[in-house]
Amino acid sequence: MPYVSRDADGNINGMYENEQEFTSEFLPENDPAVVAFKAQAPELVSEAAAAPLSMATDNTSRIDELEARLAAVEEKLGITPATLSTVGTPS
Repeated sequence: MPYVSRDADGNINGMYENEQEFTSEFLPENDPAVVAFKAQAPELVSEAAAAPLSMATDNTSRIDELEARLAAVEEKLGITPATLSTVGTPS
């Protein structure tokens, strides 16, 4: 890790353990751009990694739980549906 995606200005805007259809650039963990990206929101990474998923056996319950976690992260980052609709659209 990580494969990275970049915004129109060349800044990292996502990191992925596996190559995605929209990423092909792989950077080492100690690359300055990777380190800077991770430093932007370390508390979110820590929260997500530390909070175990419930042992719900119902897939609907797990999806609801994951959606709630995603909503909490989006709120902390100030991401709105309007923000998301502009992601990936050509300028």
